[in-house]
Amino acid sequence: MRIKYLFLLVSVFSLTLISCGNEESSSTSNTSDESTINNSTTSQTTDNTSSDSSGPYTIKWINYDGAVLETDSNVSSPVIPSYDGDEPFKPSDTEGFFTFDGWVLVSDSSNEKTYVATFTKNKYMFMQEGNTRFGINREMMGYYLNAKHLVIPEKEGESNINYIRLYGEVSLCKLQKVEFEDNITNLYLDLEYLFNLEDVSLPNNLTQLDVNISRDSVPYINYNMLNNCNYLGSKSNPYMCLTSINENASSIEISNQCKFICRRLMQQNENEYLTSVTIPSSVISIGYLAFNRCINLSTINYSGTVEQWNAIDKGSDWLDYRAPVTKVICKDGEITL
Repeated sequence: MRIKYLFLLVSVFSLTLISCGNEESSSTSNTSDESTINNSTTSQTTDNTSSDSSGPYTIKWINYDGAVLETDSNVSSPVIPSYDGDEPFKPSDTEGFFTFDGWVLVSDSSNEKTYVATFTKNKYMFMQEGNTRFGINREMMGYYLNAKHLVIPEKEGESNINYIRLYGEVSLCKLQKVEFEDNITNLYLDLEYLFNLEDVSLPNNLTQLDVNISRDSVPYINYNMLNNCNYLGSKSNPYMCLTSINENASSIEISNQCKFICRRLMQQNENEYLTSVTIPSSVISIGYLAFNRCINLSTINYSGTVEQWNAIDKGSDWLDYRAPVTKVICKDGEITL
């Protein structure tokens, strides 16, 4: 009886050891089969992705569209694969923006390995701001900090989007480019602390525009420059909105394609050089404090009629009260200021 009982104990103990060994083997297999790099930093690394420990081999890092971003040659195991280029980018559309997730190993042979960048699509979020404005406000920027590219749609549901305030929280925001759907007709655009922003493309069909750009905190926008003037444009009109002027210019002639003169052309320092401005009849609005700080402005020429000048939407205090200019010279008469 004791012999049978001892034999039973030995049998149970042996089965237990075999079961534990199988579980440990299964766990190791799952770990070594890992082929995804989930890391959103610029330098990407992984381990145990190789099915062949020999080498040397070539590693290719491919973007979503098949473009080769980086090629590492003569890599030998057990060197950990590492991507050292700029973070991969995928353009956004009117439904949302893409953020980089990491790399997926899609091809693994004895002499070459290929990783492809993966992205997450983030649906745009908008909200009501006051009674008439709908879009992106400053409090929402946490959601957009990792967006590199925005294509703002005309509307969300039945609500027209007419308000975009992008505040980048100093250097944290990755935003590089902002575009708008062409059917947007009314827009308030406020840009602050966007140190990576380079391109802004306005809607083609704008009839109302108010732009406030904090130029010291958005220093790298690629403006369209013409005759000492800096403009933001649309796809069809590079000179749609005058945003600033050369501080040393004594006279400027605004492009006859310009429709909007931005608020605060001079933001910080008083301008003692500008004495003469020529405004084309294409302009339909002049922004708040547009020529503020232009303390020696003495001549304003307007290429349209008196009636057209009076029809221009002018923001409050568009002209500095210290400026010596007393009239606007139109092609059919003069207007006393």
